[in-house]
Amino acid sequence: MTPTPIRFAAAFVALVGAAVALAIVAPRDGIGQEAVPAAAKAESLSALHCIGCHGGPDTPAYKAYSSPAELRTDFVRLDEHRTWANEDLHSQAYINITPVQTSATSGNLAWRMQESLHRSAPRDKGYEVNRAPECLTCHSEDRAPTEPKKTFEQFNVKDGVSCEACHGAVTDKWFSKHILKTWRETNLATKHDARQIDLRDPYTKATKCASCHIGNRAEGKFVTHEMYAAGHPPLPAFELVTFCRDQPGHYFPANENKWLLSQAKENKEAIWKNFHFRSDERADVRAFAIGTVVAFETATKLLAADALATKDADALDFAHFDCYACHHDLKVPSDRQAQGRRLPP
Repeated sequence: MTPTPIRFAAAFVALVGAAVALAIVAPRDGIGQEAVPAAAKAESLSALHCIGCHGGPDTPAYKAYSSPAELRTDFVRLDEHRTWANEDLHSQAYINITPVQTSATSGNLAWRMQESLHRSAPRDKGYEVNRAPECLTCHSEDRAPTEPKKTFEQFNVKDGVSCEACHGAVTDKWFSKHILKTWRETNLATKHDARQIDLRDPYTKATKCASCHIGNRAEGKFVTHEMYAAGHPPLPAFELVTFCRDQPGHYFPANENKWLLSQAKENKEAIWKNFHFRSDERADVRAFAIGTVVAFETATKLLAADALATKDADALDFAHFDCYACHHDLKVPSDRQAQGRRLPP
C-alpha cells in the first residue's frame, strides 16, 4: 500500500509540473481548449455528412469547390473523408472493441478482454466492452466529455473516432458557415464560441490527441492496470509530429498550404493570429516542442488526478508504474493476448 504522505507528495509534484508546462505553452487567449458542456452539444451527425464536400474527386462538391473560381483545394484537400475511411486507424476504433466469438472458448482480442473483465467484481455478468463508457471514451465520439457518469447513449459509435470527435460537435453556429470562404477570416473567438476546435493551434491539437493517447481522468480516459491485464495493448509513447505524420495526415502541412503561404505575404499578423502560421519558420519544430511539453503536462495531470482520488488505504493504479519492474518477462504480444488466457470463473 502507498502511504498517504507519499501519494500526496506525488500529486503535488505532478501538479507543479503541470503548472510549469502550462506557463510555457498555454496560448494567450485559450482558444479551443475549453471542454464542451453536455448541454451545449448538438446531436451528432456522423462522418457521412462530411462526404459531400470532403469525399474526394468523385463527389460533385469537390468538382465545384476545386474550380478556379473557388480554389478551396488551395486551403483544404477535400478528400479528407476518403483518407480517414481508407487509411486512418481512427475509423476502426469502435470496430476494434467489438467482440467476435469464433468458438466456444476463443474469439478476437475484444472478446477475450470482455471475458476477463466481466469476471472482475463489481462488474455484471452482462458486461460488454463495446458498450462500456471506459472504453467508448477513446474508441468513439464522446458527446458529453465532462459528464462524470457516462452511459452508452451519450456516445456516437457509428464511425469510431470520426470528424466531430476531433473537430468539434456539429452546431448550427459553424457547420453551415464553414463551407464559405469568409469563415477563413472569421476570428478564433467566434469559432471557439461556435464550438469548432482550433486544431491548427499545436497546443490545442496536442492536448486533444494526448487526452486519449496518454489519458484524461476528467473525461474518463484512463487505461487501467486491469485493462492491460485483460489484454489491452500498451500505449506507445506520444509524440505529436510523428503521430500526425503516421495518422496519415488528411490536410496540407502548413508550409505546403498554398493559401496560407500566399496570405502570409500580405497579412502576416492576421495569418499568425487566426492560423498560428509564420512562413519563415518550421511549423513541425514548434509542434514538436509544444507537443513534448503537452505530453509531460498530460501525464503529470493524470498522475495527480489519480493520486488525489486514491483512498488512504489504497495504492495508485499500477498502470502509472514501470510494467517491467514486476513483469520481468513481459513481451508483446503477451500470452494473454496471443492465447486468449482468461481469469478463472
